[in-house]
Amino acid sequence: MKHKEEAEQLKTEVERALGSGWKGHVWENLGWHVDWQNGAVSLHYSEHTKINGFWAMVGEIGSGTGNPQLVPRDAEHYADPLEAVRKAIEYAQEEDVKRRQIMLSCAGVLRGLGEKAVDENYEQGIADKKPEFVERQS
Repeated sequence: MKHKEEAEQLKTEVERALGSGWKGHVWENLGWHVDWQNGAVSLHYSEHTKINGFWAMVGEIGSGTGNPQLVPRDAEHYADPLEAVRKAIEYAQEEDVKRRQIMLSCAGVLRGLGEKAVDENYEQGIADKKPEFVERQS
């Protein structure tokens, strides 16, 4: 964005649209930029000549936006910030299921070596359950 006022206005509008918990940050680096953080989810707005819109990623809580953990492969930009957040969370959930399946396999290897499984929850069959994304009630 060319003007700080634009970035500040967008920050406020998005915080209002997404609800409590979202903290925006505006900074200047060859143009004005804005992002938002809520727990492990960070939301970004990009404005370039060919790509405009929101994209999100999931990372370690408190890592800020510089340490992404799970960024959707397509890294699409969306006009709706909630859609960008939803896609990032859905991607993180899919990756979580994959990791749980890997850990279940590792628990089997440990059992085969005579060791106790690292996490008993994997023994209870949660490895293949995907958490459902719940829409925010207006």
